Amino acid sequence: MNPKKIKDKKLHVAIVGSGPSGCYTAKYLLSHFDKQQQQQQAKQEQHDKQPLQEEPSNTPSIDITVFERLPTPFGLIRSGIAPDHPEVKNVQYEFTSLFTRYTHPSKAGHEQQHEDDSIIGNKSKIDTSSSSSSSSAAALAATSSLAFRGNVSVGDPRVVTWKELSSLFHIVIFAYGCADSDVTLPVLPLSQQQQQQHDGESIKKNLDTTTMTNDPKLKGIFSAREFVAWYNGHPYYATSPMTKQLETCLVSPSTTTNTCTHSSKNQKRIIIIGNGNVALDCARILAKGSSSCSNYNHQSKEDENQDYTKKSNALWNTDITSPALNLLSNTCISSIQIIGRRGHVQGAFTIKELRELITLQKEEKEGSKDGLQFKVYSEELDLGMTPSSIQELEISKPKMRIDTLLRQHAISMKQSQQQQQDDEESTTRTTMELRFLFNPIQFIPHPTDPTRIGSIRCQRTLLQGPVGKQVAIGQEEYRNLPADLVLVSIGYKGLPLMDMDESMFDKKRGILKNVKGRILSTGGGGREKEDDNTCPQEALMYAVGWIKRGPTGIIGTNIPDAKETVQSILEDIDQNQTQIYNRCVSGRKGLDELLQQRSIQYVDFQDYLFIDEKERDPSRLRSTLQPREKITSIEEMLSIVSKQEEGNVS
Repeated sequence: MNPKKIKDKKLHVAIVGSGPSGCYTAKYLLSHFDKQQQQQQAKQEQHDKQPLQEEPSNTPSIDITVFERLPTPFGLIRSGIAPDHPEVKNVQYEFTSLFTRYTHPSKAGHEQQHEDDSIIGNKSKIDTSSSSSSSSAAALAATSSLAFRGNVSVGDPRVVTWKELSSLFHIVIFAYGCADSDVTLPVLPLSQQQQQQHDGESIKKNLDTTTMTNDPKLKGIFSAREFVAWYNGHPYYATSPMTKQLETCLVSPSTTTNTCTHSSKNQKRIIIIGNGNVALDCARILAKGSSSCSNYNHQSKEDENQDYTKKSNALWNTDITSPALNLLSNTCISSIQIIGRRGHVQGAFTIKELRELITLQKEEKEGSKDGLQFKVYSEELDLGMTPSSIQELEISKPKMRIDTLLRQHAISMKQSQQQQQDDEESTTRTTMELRFLFNPIQFIPHPTDPTRIGSIRCQRTLLQGPVGKQVAIGQEEYRNLPADLVLVSIGYKGLPLMDMDESMFDKKRGILKNVKGRILSTGGGGREKEDDNTCPQEALMYAVGWIKRGPTGIIGTNIPDAKETVQSILEDIDQNQTQIYNRCVSGRKGLDELLQQRSIQYVDFQDYLFIDEKERDPSRLRSTLQPREKITSIEEMLSIVSKQEEGNVS
């Protein structure tokens, strides 16, 4: 049977999520269509030595629209990566270059600004060579397009639902990542007398589970992701009551900067639950920002000629928000404990993150008897070395290196402790402990204030099971660890969008059901074979990133992940060209009309560059080395965009 003629080879694609996985997916799709057009153009020119005369409608091209619920793009690159890791954030310049190359003006007044390089923030860091290398490359970019639609919450029926996207686009790719895992530890109410008796003591008895409640909402307990989003300036957290709650937990009314002493009653005890990179990030930021590990004292702009990198708070020249830095700098911390229920071999942190904590101790104590002491205990390392753990080490060189580093540091720590015992002037202010085989099982309220956290009851564990599947088995040994703040970093979990068909989602794993990125069911036709003469009513659906594979890996992990999903998309296009291209969709044009009808102020990429420019304004910065002072209010971001557009129109 002869296939039905394809009317227009313009593919309309929606990507829900502007983080690394979404941006890499857009990059590889655009690259593929660029190559297709180059090959077709070369073939035509070779045939008749003339420019390509084929109708544009028969030249394959792609229009990609990337959605983000915030006005700013790039997801966890902006709100998840630690501020003292600027080199990891540099990938945002690659994505900025991608958007700049393929974005076509979409609003009145943007045509002129689109050509103005000065509007791009730190333009020296943005590689635009690919967009100006040749006239043919520019022509290809003009054929395909990439657009950003920020401040658009997909799934909200007041904005746009995923089903509406399905009716507007040929293909919908979900790249919206994961949310927090639930905090499920029970609260155990104790009398003040019991609390004072048990704090810090080893308890050799079974728990009385009849006294448990199911309300974990004590003040002072946050997920690690909330804390990370807060210090990174995520609008949902930076402008929320969270700042006030953290201030209550960490800053006593009488605490002032540079008055933090080892004997101070204001010193705070922090527990981080989890042994992954996020847990170590939180510990490092707390230590660097705390007044107990730095001499930050709110220097004024007049002192900018000083070298703040070494003479002040270690976060001074980063993009941590000023409110977060101010709060942390007024915090006196006596201890930070990072606890995990399994052993160090099963830990999810990398050697890079571990080395940073060890290096931080050396940097903090250099030239001073104050600062940070990082502790690891040989006894716990040995306790986790089961036969299965030994085999796990033997088959993993990264794990072997971590084991070696931890053991070397444990030995060094013992030697350092002996020296400190001989040195009466040693006044180490903050200890950071990386603990293993401790399972947190209960939150315990504070003895004088039952509404806030007072301590965590932990149970000693031992490992049992085969290689790669060892589980922590509780022992008859318990300890209460005092805490003024608890950060829970036990992983993330994906959630379905509102009204998403249940058959699409794997609730247990927290991901969209997929095979190589292809979503297995879309509630009525996403994978069903269409007749050549029909016009499908639903887009093909795909997943990429954490919502596809679960919350694993680093930013670079999204590269092969995105390539796999793109390969699945291209295979489906190749096998179903007629059905896909002839499907009746209005794409981005229809979307913008819908948003206008619902009075949704969306932010395109040019609008974001206005926000970016404002954040880099020297008058906002603490020092000349600070990359940006993030705007943490969505209303302020939208106001900047509105004023810029009004100026363009006038």
